[in-house]
Amino acid sequence: MANWQLAAMAILALLWPGTARCQLVQPSPQLKAAIASGNHPQIAQIALREMLACERQYASRPTVCTDLQLYAANSLAASGAIDAAERIARKTVAMHSVPGGDPRQLGTALIVLGNVLEAGQRYLEAEAVLRRTAALFNTPATPLESAIAQHNLAINLMRQGRYREADPLIRDAINTLDRARNAPATTRLRFMSTLASSLERQQRLNEAARVLVALTSEEQRVLGSRHFQLGLDLYKLAQIYLSQKKFAAVLPLAMRAHLILSESRGPGDGDTLLAVSAIAAAAAELGQVDDAIRYYRLAVAGLSRRYGTSHHSVGSARAGLAKALVLAGRTQEAEAVLQQAMPAFAALRPDHPMRLDAEQSLAMTLRHNARFPEARTAFRRAAAGIALRIRSYREFDAAARQELRERRFVFTGLVGTDWTLSRPR
Repeated sequence: MANWQLAAMAILALLWPGTARCQLVQPSPQLKAAIASGNHPQIAQIALREMLACERQYASRPTVCTDLQLYAANSLAASGAIDAAERIARKTVAMHSVPGGDPRQLGTALIVLGNVLEAGQRYLEAEAVLRRTAALFNTPATPLESAIAQHNLAINLMRQGRYREADPLIRDAINTLDRARNAPATTRLRFMSTLASSLERQQRLNEAARVLVALTSEEQRVLGSRHFQLGLDLYKLAQIYLSQKKFAAVLPLAMRAHLILSESRGPGDGDTLLAVSAIAAAAAELGQVDDAIRYYRLAVAGLSRRYGTSHHSVGSARAGLAKALVLAGRTQEAEAVLQQAMPAFAALRPDHPMRLDAEQSLAMTLRHNARFPEARTAFRRAAAGIALRIRSYREFDAAARQELRERRFVFTGLVGTDWTLSRPR
């Protein structure tokens, strides 16, 4: 389930404590069981049935049906029925916008409306709704509500690529949450995870790593040492260290993440298998080539069963396997594996890092195998993708220069291959 769906399902219990909730018609045990299962079409069907029955029974005071309306709107949006979800959510917002209405109920309805608009990828409209929610809850009496509203607005800005605007909102949300009484510890964990994701997207990797170290420590205390969310965040931390070339730190983190995810989600789960790929990548860089090949083969087989051979995660694992085979001196085998990997990247942008890595590896392997015409074609594709990627930076800053340095072998390889092909035979 996506983060916005989880947040929307939890929002009612978080924001409407005590007597305010007692005044509302509550979901039936059947609807509660459907909500717990995460089966959105089933939730929508039951919630709509109970909502309509409630509105008929309480026609003179429909506000008591608010819970059911919002559950219906959220589950319809998650099922793809955006128009129907929006009609219900807007009706609920209008119902609570009258003078003397309960601001908590209005704010909760606005949050769900914002979630519905985001599900329809109408991010600017959702932003306006979420800013109204944040303003509504910006009072000393509602710190929990204010924190949740700030967090939801920050996620909206992140979806628009506006990370620098989102960061202070997330930090403010965490600080506001710390002032709230009886705020669920899991809510703070979710906010920290959002902050880490924002920092990572901005390539502020040292800051992201510090947040993830603090987050995983808190998760172990709050959720326990075997919770799947801890496994996911340990994997994220391992990925950051991998990109920073801190390979000795990657291996124990990736192995622990794999153990937790394998136990909590199963050995065939996609995230479990990505952790296997991370173990393989670290092992290869640490010179444990035979282990790396073994782990990469496990990842390729498992991800192929999970997603099909054309999925980019399978292509990435194959590209990693080829790199390990090159380190083992098995370059002909590596070339064959890379040729199998390339179709999986066809749907990605030419400047996508996964595609660039694979193109670069293929070009260098072809050159090593004296396949110079094919190598030149691969080098040219990689060079064009790198040029696109560097142009995507807003300015030629330290991050852009670092990426260009790391991919310089494409350009030197292209020049060397051209020179080789130009020599008389």
